[in-house]
Amino acid sequence: MEHRSEYNRFIHMIPALWKTQRSEEKKSLVYSIKYLTYFILTYISPQNCPSLMDRWAGKVALVTGASSGIGAAVAASLARKGMKVVACARRVERIQDMAKKQKNIWPYKVL
Repeated sequence: MEHRSEYNRFIHMIPALWKTQRSEEKKSLVYSIKYLTYFILTYISPQNCPSLMDRWAGKVALVTGASSGIGAAVAASLARKGMKVVACARRVERIQDMAKKQKNIWPYKVL
């Protein structure tokens, strides 16, 4: 990626500028953060990189704690992207309900 060196330069500059008390360097920090935000939105956004998850389609993912919270969200998201998800949790009933609503999820009870 041609912009990686600029990205790395700004990433390493931000902590040093944050510690300073000089207003011109704080202003530089604000511009750096704005540029970094622009860079991320322009070059790393999912719209510009649709194939990032495509390479995982059809692969198997093991998600623990998949009955609620972050585990459930990750399992559902991976299944939507085409991965085969083995969802593990103590409360397997919740995963079974999720598997009924979405394909590619296989519930597994953890003892």
